[in-house]
Amino acid sequence: MYSILIVDNERIDREGIKLLIQKFNLPLHVTEADSGKQALAYLQNGEFDILLSDIKMPIMDGLELAQRARELKPQLKIVIFSAYGEFDYAKQAIHIGVAQYILKPIRMEEFLKVMDQVLSLCKEEEEARVHNEMLLRGYKKGLQYEKEKVLLDILQGNELENNQINELKLHIVEKPALLVLFDFKDRFFDTRGAEFEQHLPAWFPAFAVLEYVNLNEYQSMVFIQLDDSLDSASTDQLGEMLKHAVTDTFKSNVCIVLSNPVNSKEQIHMEYMNMEKSIESKFFYDRSVVLFSSGTDKATQSNMSDAEFYIAQMDRHIELREYSEAGKMIEQFFDALQMDRKLPVTYLKFVCTSIMQKLFKSSDRHHQLIPDMAENIYASSTLLELKSILMQIVWQYGENALAVKQGGKLITDVLDVIHKEYSNDISLEYVADKVYLSPSYLSHLFKKETGQSFMKYVTSFRFNKALDLLQNTNMKISDISREVGYNSHSYFCSIFKNYYGLSPAQSRERGSS
Repeated sequence: MYSILIVDNERIDREGIKLLIQKFNLPLHVTEADSGKQALAYLQNGEFDILLSDIKMPIMDGLELAQRARELKPQLKIVIFSAYGEFDYAKQAIHIGVAQYILKPIRMEEFLKVMDQVLSLCKEEEEARVHNEMLLRGYKKGLQYEKEKVLLDILQGNELENNQINELKLHIVEKPALLVLFDFKDRFFDTRGAEFEQHLPAWFPAFAVLEYVNLNEYQSMVFIQLDDSLDSASTDQLGEMLKHAVTDTFKSNVCIVLSNPVNSKEQIHMEYMNMEKSIESKFFYDRSVVLFSSGTDKATQSNMSDAEFYIAQMDRHIELREYSEAGKMIEQFFDALQMDRKLPVTYLKFVCTSIMQKLFKSSDRHHQLIPDMAENIYASSTLLELKSILMQIVWQYGENALAVKQGGKLITDVLDVIHKEYSNDISLEYVADKVYLSPSYLSHLFKKETGQSFMKYVTSFRFNKALDLLQNTNMKISDISREVGYNSHSYFCSIFKNYYGLSPAQSRERGSS
């Protein structure tokens, strides 16, 4: 059960939202507030997972409330609802970290879809918290784990005693250092983390690697010791060298973010926050890229008025049903974005969603597809992917045809690929390419249709096959591991035991007894 705070000065609107929550048995404990001031008091004195607020309210509007709520509770999931087309509000909301928008009047389907997404985020965070607590209990006596925990606390800005840092002999707060963040699109560190760490000495031959810490399946951080010779030009060269080294070694695209020099835990925390903000710019690149915590990637600063010019031109062509001209303007808009990569991604997706809605309205058909197409837009992970989605709608409308494959049929195709190719090194990206979807959207659709993540399903299917082969054949365990897609026999045995609680040999013995 999660806690939600519903804020609206109109009682009838609050009651309507409560009714939807009750009707569909959403796992939410509801608290109501009729003003931003009252809501802020609740947030100061209680714990909430979700804030659902109207934008237009007297005295303290929804945006001010969202801003102050974000300062109070950084992990709070914020959802705002407002009238259609309020771009000024969208521009402000992107700086606050709003999770979702809902248009008024609220449609039941849209509300349920948004709440499902927000509840999924809450559940994932809760699972991550429980998982981390289990790791802490299991490895709290290990020195390396303690070092990683302290490093993560420093990055997150958590309070630490100086003796904790001294006892672990962490030199990152004693010597000038540089932070290097490696971010992959796939769950790279799930399977190749150890191999990645082994390459670090070769990648940093001129520097002492002070510390290395894995942040999650997608990201790891390296702390290197600075010397006086590392100027701005040298930092650029280091970034380019790392980009080519990682890409060539692992044949995977990577986003690398370099910090400014740091020599205190406070500076480390601030640089990490800036690096997380800068990493949003990776959306504008289809290949490996080097970014900087200062927010510069050698591109010029964005001019919002330029974007609004293109938007106005696209709107005009769509209203006149000049789809070909609208398509040309979209091409020019995305060309400009490719040159100037500083338009906030959240705002860009909001703009594209609005353009898509106007296309539907202009054509007077296929309105039932709006939620699905909007979902495609918000699930896009690169600028090229977003452009492809929008252009597909434009050109297909020019031909008065739009066909969207149904989710159930798509998942059937995906399962067919998994069941046939589980012995191979299949990934989310590989399967997404097979069914002509973006990896991020396929991931969302797969979990929505099956109730579990793509990788969790693949792992479960492989282990079920392995268990069957162990108990019903005489195949060697090493051969079975390869048969179900694991080239490393020791790794297979390790994760098999984690999955079943028994080693492969024990499972075979139990099956034969």
